[in-house]
Amino acid sequence: MDLKLARVVHRSMIPSSGRRGDLEIVCDFTPMIGIGGDYTSVHFQDDQHVVVGICDVSGHGIAAALLANRVNSFVLNIAPSVRHPCEVVEALNEFIYDHFHETNLYLTFFCLFIDLEEQNLVFSGCGHPPALLYCKRKDQIIRLESENTVIGLFATLSRKCSMLKMPFERGDRLILYTDGVTEAKNPDGDILGVSGLETVLEETAHLPPKECIDSIIRLHNEFRRDLPADDDQLLLGLSFVEE
Repeated sequence: MDLKLARVVHRSMIPSSGRRGDLEIVCDFTPMIGIGGDYTSVHFQDDQHVVVGICDVSGHGIAAALLANRVNSFVLNIAPSVRHPCEVVEALNEFIYDHFHETNLYLTFFCLFIDLEEQNLVFSGCGHPPALLYCKRKDQIIRLESENTVIGLFATLSRKCSMLKMPFERGDRLILYTDGVTEAKNPDGDILGVSGLETVLEETAHLPPKECIDSIIRLHNEFRRDLPADDDQLLLGLSFVEE
């Protein structure tokens, strides 16, 4: 019963799929053992400004899930008032180190601010796999790379927090994920990798948002040839609705 409740609580953190204004959200979460250390949130500060966070806690199971839950609550608590991603990153690092450094757990994290009116993204990644921005008009994928160290290892980040800005257009699509997606292996020992995920995205980007994510998952499973997953897998798709 306790584990069943833990699964329900953990899944309650995952955003519901659907459209809100000019943003279409699709999320899929597959924990390795029912609960895990992956989490993501999508918070609207108002109709035009959105704060997105995604993390992957080291390890698996209950300990990782509990820490992911604390990350979720912390980010959602500060999201209404923060002004840029580094404000989130620095506050989260301080919180995790102060309260959990003795556990030896740490996490990768990616924070993204979306301005739907100005059509730009400001992002800061901390050891997390790159987000993928599919530009429809150019038929091109741009990697949004992490430039900061992981969260929770040190009292302060190893250097000043870095964040970057990227424009987008209506019709573009953004994919965020945890490394359980890209580190999937097939029976031959080959790893899908970021380049493999990019190839899958290129094949599915023309589909409606939910069909795109469903197809990515299907092709991902075909690559693994149904081998059991050895890590949690979280995939978040954000599509900028065309007028």
